[in-house]
Amino acid sequence: MRLALLALLALAGCAQKPDPYAAVAPIIAKHCFACHASHPTHAGFDAPPVGVAFDSPADVRKHAARIKVLAVTTDVMPLSNETRMTRAEREALGRWIDAGAPIGE
Repeated sequence: MRLALLALLALAGCAQKPDPYAAVAPIIAKHCFACHASHPTHAGFDAPPVGVAFDSPADVRKHAARIKVLAVTTDVMPLSNETRMTRAEREALGRWIDAGAPIGE
């Protein structure tokens, strides 16, 4: 019985770690992609503003410091809070960025 329990614990330790980006991906999709994509769906943009497109997790990580300032610290983004980003969503983004913006590579 003890051996079986040890085997189960060992297997549990081998489980794949969760993707840290998965926690913020829905927030970014909901509040950023309409404008910040290679092909924005927001009616006001034909191209991503200032050339910043979040087409991959690596793109988001590349702009993490800027996202922290504009979406977390100053609440400038999304513009006029058009998508109604909540304080909790901003804080989740901030925690992810403070953790080094890991994308589960």
